[in-house]
Amino acid sequence: MLTVSFSLDEKNDLKVMIEDNGVGRQKAAELKSKQVLKKKSFGIQITEYRISIINRTMNINATSEIIDLKNEQQQAAGTRVVLHIPLQNINSINDRL
Repeated sequence: MLTVSFSLDEKNDLKVMIEDNGVGRQKAAELKSKQVLKKKSFGIQITEYRISIINRTMNINATSEIIDLKNEQQQAAGTRVVLHIPLQNINSINDRL
């Protein structure tokens, strides 16, 4: 299951939370290492690259964090990605679009 939510954080910046209930990054890496055909995932790398471009071109400080979720038994229970996007320059961003 994939959940996406939007809210304002304590600094009134946009907070985007993407959460899944998959096997987690560690188990996914273990499974991938056993595959005959290894295909490299670029999802995290692409996201970080896009955030750096947004920060540079829009002169903001958007950030991302990745959290490995665990259940009560400390077993992998999914992954949460949180994006923080400053809104203080939203008018100047709209003007550029």
